[in-house]
Amino acid sequence: MLRRSRADAAPDEPEDRLPAERPAKPAPVPAPPAAPSVTLRPLRIGLNMLTATFEGEILLSSEEAMEDVRVSLHLMAASKDEGQAIAALHDAPIGRTVVPAFGLAPGSARTVRGIGVLAREATGGLEAAGRPLFVPLVAVRLGWRDAGGVHHLIQAFAVGVERVDSPKLAPIWLDQPARSYEQIAARPHGRPMVRDAAIVGER
Repeated sequence: MLRRSRADAAPDEPEDRLPAERPAKPAPVPAPPAAPSVTLRPLRIGLNMLTATFEGEILLSSEEAMEDVRVSLHLMAASKDEGQAIAALHDAPIGRTVVPAFGLAPGSARTVRGIGVLAREATGGLEAAGRPLFVPLVAVRLGWRDAGGVHHLIQAFAVGVERVDSPKLAPIWLDQPARSYEQIAARPHGRPMVRDAAIVGER
């Protein structure tokens, strides 16, 4: 009976085989910081022969630290092109702000007051039952810096006259004598629009 030589024998298996290395799990991607909260409290809106003027308070709060916060307020009229008009604010410099730039600590809030003016001829365009009306839209725009870069936010609000018989807001009728309204309220008009500064090419 022939025996295989040692050279022909199967190689011995190593006694201690190392386990195959498992690929490392990728590090979890941190969630983007939450956008700041913007609330509008209207104080007055008035019309005269030349202009419509809005005055209100803007409450800004954030869970994250914010630096170089700039706030501007824009008064416009509701129309079929309102979405484009609001979005176009992202493509323009913030310009004049309601207060000088400021910082906001994490978890803090600040209230600022702003005024918006619109030419009287720009308040029309809508009718109900043959009557011309004006539905004010107030767009609040923010620009700020944080650990993630530079950002911009626009939140629009619809403003109207409060009613005792309905939670719905009443418009301002343009066929009535020009006057000032103080019993007014604001409702968010659409979701906040947030963009990075790189998109608009602004610091």
